[in-house]
Amino acid sequence: MSSGIELLTFLIFLCESISPILQDYTKSSVYDMGSNFIKKLLEKKKVDPQRLIERWFVVSIKSVGRGKIASKERAQLNLIKQNLDNILIYLYNHIKGFIISEDEFISILEQALKESNIHVSKGVVQSIGKSFISQLDEEVSRNKRLFAIIMMQYIRESKKQIILGQEEVERIKELINKWREEITKITKFFGIPQDRFLPSRMIWPPVWLGWREEKPDLWEYYSGLHDKLISKELPFMVLLRFNKPLREEDVVCQKLNLRFASREDLVYRREAIKTLLESLGRKLFNSICARLYNYEYDEKHNKLKLIFQPVEYFDTLHTNHYCDLLYKDWQSSTRDILAPGPSLAPLEKSECGNDLGVNLILELSDGFIVLQRRSFFEAIHPNKLGPSVSAAMEYKFNTPFESIRDEVNLELGLLQDEMKDIQLVGLGRDLERAGKPEAFFIGKSSVDREMLKKYFMEKRGQEYWELYEENPFEFIHRSDYERIREIINTPSEPPITRAALWFWLKTVTS
Repeated sequence: MSSGIELLTFLIFLCESISPILQDYTKSSVYDMGSNFIKKLLEKKKVDPQRLIERWFVVSIKSVGRGKIASKERAQLNLIKQNLDNILIYLYNHIKGFIISEDEFISILEQALKESNIHVSKGVVQSIGKSFISQLDEEVSRNKRLFAIIMMQYIRESKKQIILGQEEVERIKELINKWREEITKITKFFGIPQDRFLPSRMIWPPVWLGWREEKPDLWEYYSGLHDKLISKELPFMVLLRFNKPLREEDVVCQKLNLRFASREDLVYRREAIKTLLESLGRKLFNSICARLYNYEYDEKHNKLKLIFQPVEYFDTLHTNHYCDLLYKDWQSSTRDILAPGPSLAPLEKSECGNDLGVNLILELSDGFIVLQRRSFFEAIHPNKLGPSVSAAMEYKFNTPFESIRDEVNLELGLLQDEMKDIQLVGLGRDLERAGKPEAFFIGKSSVDREMLKKYFMEKRGQEYWELYEENPFEFIHRSDYERIREIINTPSEPPITRAALWFWLKTVTS
């Protein structure tokens, strides 16, 4: 899409959380929202509009000059450079809000050249205009998340009902049809059900991954584990719930030098899923995680030994996180191959990546526990509740305690001395992700809700806070067992969240 307005319209359509009913918004509304987006973008970049216009315009002239052009046209470019100041002043005064199409920009540029008494061929003007608008579109594309925040803000604040003109209706229909054609190609190639891409189901990035068309019946799939499952409604297997919570000195960690690697005959799946995620806009970082190879628990002395080996995050993509995804030419899922049931292989014999997840339920000084609300932009479980903090343990940490403390600082902005009584209360395996191991912590903080909000915004920024209708957290008082049990028994909430609350509740009520 060449023009800014078309790209903006396309982005609105992709974000269900922003604009589930596209026809409620006219072109003028898109311009308003886009202008707000650019204003915020300029604030974020700490740059004024004139500097941005100048940079894009100068880059456009240079890019045209680097192409194959006649000597006459090169002389015209030099004439533009010599009169740059006058042209820029005209552009500053006539580009309103940066939301502008290629044709509109070319018209403004032609007038700017005319005012400066510069005669340039139509081809040169069009080339500069195309380059300028492509930079605008690239800026928008790089800042989709910020764009979405501004759109949601605008829609929440907008009270008026707007009626679309027939021309705009037809243009939007045209964009939608083009988009559907692209989605059809993707779904046919990757074997993803098309209904998951319909506007009513859209999330950002626009993909539902992790399951085939129908979820496998985990209770039958792993029928040999019924005695270790938390419940028939929660696909989580309890490895250990300790006699009493463990502190850091109660846990010894050993690291193996042998790195885990995906089976050679399945490496193509790793690369295919990685490529799919990247093509759909999800940012991926291939960090070295800590794979839980085995564990030993001394029940008498309440001591735990954890044995780790390094594993690349990308090796967990197809073996754990998306183990049920079926591609067009795949006859079976990765789960069918690596974890076929009816029981789950012990950790040391498992062929899955099995990076150790660390999860914390944090209690604040005013007696409330914190749950984070996952943003609209998550590919899995968007806008669902998560534990106070959760992450994959990186191999660089010596213990899971180090990992969870680091994550508390990264996600919530709390410092070391504001965390206290961090304790490990259990280990489990997530059947939904082919037995991926998870560690569950409980802890307390010396800050209350208002201070947490302040620290969080200092760490993550106002923009991140505005991703949500109210705020990124749900606070539940520690005594509100009814609400906590309600979440534990809600199948639509993520299993990891429900299991974390289950371990917390079992610990504090025992």
